[in-house]
Amino acid sequence: MIIKITSYVFKTTAIIIRTDVKCRQMDTFRYFRILIKFYTMKKPIFEPSQEIFFRAGFRNRSAESNAMSLCAIFKLLILAILPASSCFAQETKIDSRSRTIKYDHTNQFQADQIETLDILKALDVLGIRIHKCDFGEFKTELEIDLIIEEYKNQEVVKKDTISSFGNVYRYWEIGREDSYFDFIKEMDIITKQSENVLDLKFETLSMQRGTRIKLERERDYQFYVVRFYEATKPARGKVPLMIFASSWADSKVKGMERFCGVRKLRDTDPETAELLESSENYFIISYVVAQ
Repeated sequence: MIIKITSYVFKTTAIIIRTDVKCRQMDTFRYFRILIKFYTMKKPIFEPSQEIFFRAGFRNRSAESNAMSLCAIFKLLILAILPASSCFAQETKIDSRSRTIKYDHTNQFQADQIETLDILKALDVLGIRIHKCDFGEFKTELEIDLIIEEYKNQEVVKKDTISSFGNVYRYWEIGREDSYFDFIKEMDIITKQSENVLDLKFETLSMQRGTRIKLERERDYQFYVVRFYEATKPARGKVPLMIFASSWADSKVKGMERFCGVRKLRDTDPETAELLESSENYFIISYVVAQ
């Protein structure tokens, strides 16, 4: 816009200089308004003449006075152009603000007040839970089978292997071409539940695998629960990690569903066994270490 105004100023100034008319005196501000008027015209409706400048308000004056008025106009234009040009010449400075301020400068998410527990509770609303399975300290290289079993009325109806993976992983350090080896120590289990459907992701430093399981809905008010085992370190035979189980109908109250019992499961624990015996349909996810 400034460039266009400047262009029109030069054109208008040329018109004034080419005109031999002696005009009436006017102040610089009024002169500038006349130039703006010229700019806002989509196309000229008249040619520069004695009548134009007489109507514009000029009065007889010397050429020297006209030149002084033009100088004043150019000064005003310079003052108008300088602020606009200064925005393209701002100082470059490294942004040393914290990441929280950079991405949430209005403090919309109140990151300074949010704790890890708050985030886990928000994820739980979405049906997402995170659990860590502790493998302890491996001393030798072994193979691990991650298996899933479905039970109906205490009988195994389906069995499958989710993944087979080693307990050793390889990593690199910066500046070194050769790699190192170490033993895995834990496995992350991330679950996302939507009623009777459960999506799972298993991840170690040597493996990533996902799967989906689904329980049958037998009654309208039936619900489904995820619970984890407390002790998950390697042992002889299968080591259970978690269950996904359906509720059972209350024997005394019609239309009521229950899932009562111990919250932290343990293998060979009577309370855990009682809980599983009450559920009509459930999955158990375990792992087996090859000897």
